[in-house]
Amino acid sequence: MADPLSWAPKQQFQLLVDRANKRFAKLRDLQARSGFSWPLSQAAFHKSFDAFSRLWQFQLANRASVPSRPAATSGEPPQLTGPRAATWYRVPTRPDST
Repeated sequence: MADPLSWAPKQQFQLLVDRANKRFAKLRDLQARSGFSWPLSQAAFHKSFDAFSRLWQFQLANRASVPSRPAATSGEPPQLTGPRAATWYRVPTRPDST
C-alpha cells in the first residue's frame, strides 16, 4: 500500500473522515454497551478526539482542495466541522439550509 502522505488531498481527506467516523462509532458503541465509565472509555475517547483533531487540522491546511459545503454568503466561511466534531470542540455549527 502506498504511503498515505503521497495521496491526493481528497484521498487523504476521505481516509481521515473514515478513521474519525470509525473511532467515534467505537466510542459510541463502548458507552452504549458498558454505560459511561471513564477508565474504560478514556482510551477510546482520546483516540476519537485525536482522529477528529487530525481531520480538522487537515481541513484547515487544505481548504482549497477539500470538499466542503458551499457558504451561505460570499463573506461567510464554509463549515469545516460536522455536528459530531462540534460536540468535541464545543463549536456551534451553522444549521443546514434546506
